[in-house]
Amino acid sequence: MGIYLSFALSNSVTQSEWEKVYEESLFLAKKLDFADWSQFSYRGINLHCFCKVKEHKELENGEKVSHWRTSADYSYMSDAEEFWLCRKLRNKNYDKNAGAAILNVLPYCTKHDKDEAICNQAESYWGNKTQGYIYHAYLLGIACMMETRLKDKVFIYGDIKKEHCEFALDLINQFAKEPVDLPARCDFKRLYELVKPLEISDEDKLLLMEDTYLDDLDFDCGELIRKNFDKDSINLFWKNKFDKANLKNNKYNKALSNYIALGFDFNDLFSFLSSYEENEYKDFISAVIEVKNENDSPIENQFDEMCETIEKNIGDKIDVKKTFDEKLKDSKAYEENSFIATIKKHMADEKAKAKEYEEKYDIYNEKQFITFEKGQTFSPVLLENLKNTQEFITKILEEQDYKDLLQKKPDEQIKALIELNQWFPVRDIYWIHAIDYFENHTDAVSRYYPLFRMEIDHATPYKGIAQALFINDAFYEFFKELPCSD
Repeated sequence: MGIYLSFALSNSVTQSEWEKVYEESLFLAKKLDFADWSQFSYRGINLHCFCKVKEHKELENGEKVSHWRTSADYSYMSDAEEFWLCRKLRNKNYDKNAGAAILNVLPYCTKHDKDEAICNQAESYWGNKTQGYIYHAYLLGIACMMETRLKDKVFIYGDIKKEHCEFALDLINQFAKEPVDLPARCDFKRLYELVKPLEISDEDKLLLMEDTYLDDLDFDCGELIRKNFDKDSINLFWKNKFDKANLKNNKYNKALSNYIALGFDFNDLFSFLSSYEENEYKDFISAVIEVKNENDSPIENQFDEMCETIEKNIGDKIDVKKTFDEKLKDSKAYEENSFIATIKKHMADEKAKAKEYEEKYDIYNEKQFITFEKGQTFSPVLLENLKNTQEFITKILEEQDYKDLLQKKPDEQIKALIELNQWFPVRDIYWIHAIDYFENHTDAVSRYYPLFRMEIDHATPYKGIAQALFINDAFYEFFKELPCSD
C-alpha cells in the first residue's frame, strides 16, 4: 500500500455537486474502519483518543465549518497524518468553464509551468502521508467514489497503483449505495478519452498518459496510440525521450522499456539516435542491458534479436559485440558487488526469516500483540524485545513520581497519567476498560504508569508493546511473568 495520497478537484464543481459527494463520503467514512482523534469523556475523565468517525462542527474564522477527519484505522490504531473533507467547498476560484482536474498535474508530466492558467483550473486536496497503513486504502476508496460520481472533475494521484485501487474498491463497494469504479488512470482507453479533449499538444497528451497510467504499458496501449495520434507527434514524443542529454538516468531506461512494451519498431528507434557519438552509443547499449536485467523486462525474450538490430544499425560506428561483452561483464560485477545487491540479499534473508517465523510462531509481528491469547508463542526477536522492555519498566517503577502517584485516588491517578502523555494512541473502548480497571485493581498504577513514560512514536520499538499492555489483559499477565533480558 502507498504512503501518500491526494486528489485534484476542478474549479467547475458546484457546491450542490460537492455536497452530494460529501454526504456519501461521510456515510462511507462511518461505515469503514476509520478512526478520528477526538475528545472523549467517561466517568468524569476527559481525554483525547481514537473514536469512530463523525461529522464535526467547529468555528473557523468566525464561521461554523462542518467536516469529518481521520488519521488512523479504528481496529489497529495505526496512525499517521490527518485527512479532512469539509462540507463547504473552499474553492474561491469557481469557474463553470474550468477544465478537467487532471490538468492540475500537467506541470509534473510536461514542460508546462505551474503558474500557467491551464494548470490552475483545479484545487489540490489532502496531500498528506498515510505511511502505508490500512486507512490509506479506505481513503483511496473514498477518492474513487468521488471520481466515479464527478467523472473528470476529480483526479486522484499520489503513491498509488492499480492493485491498490482494486483493493480499495473491494472495501468501499461493500457499503456504497451505487457501484464505485476504478479511476480512469487504471484503463488506458478511458485515460485517452480523458486527455483527448484537453487543449494541449499531442506530445503533452502522450506525456500525460504515460506518466499517469497506473497499469503496465503493453502492445494494446501502443496500438491505441498509433491509431489515435499522427506519426509526427509520436516521433517527436520519442525523439525528446531519447535525447542524448537524458542518457545515464532512469528516465531514459524507462523510455526504452516503454518503447519496447508498447510494440514500437526497434529499427525505427535508431532514427532518434542520429546525433549520438561513440561513447553515447555505448551508453545506449548499457541502457539496453540495464532494462534487460529489470524484473519483468519487456525485452527479455527478444534480447538476441535486438542485439542483431543494434549491430545492423550502429555496427559501423562502434564495435557492438565488444561493447556488449564489456558492458555485460560490468553489469554482472555491479549486480554481484553493488550496494543494491547487498540490500536485495538482506531483504531476501529478512523475507525468508519472516516466513519461517510466520510458520513456526503464533505471534511474529508487533501488531499481533493486542490480539494475544494465553498459550500463544512469540518469535525469538519479539520475545527479546519484550524482555528488554520489562527491564526498562522495572527501572521506571523505581521512580519517586511513581511512588507518589500510588498515594493518590484512582481518578487523580488517571488524570496524572493523561498529563504525562495526552496523545497515548488507543481508542475509546480501551479507555473505558482502563478507567474501570483503576476502580477494581490494586496494580493499576504499576500497569499503566510505565506506558505513559515510554517514548512510543513510530521510531521506537515500544508502541506496539505499550498499546498491548494498555489493552490486553492476557498480554499484561504474560508480560508480568517475563524475566528481564540477560
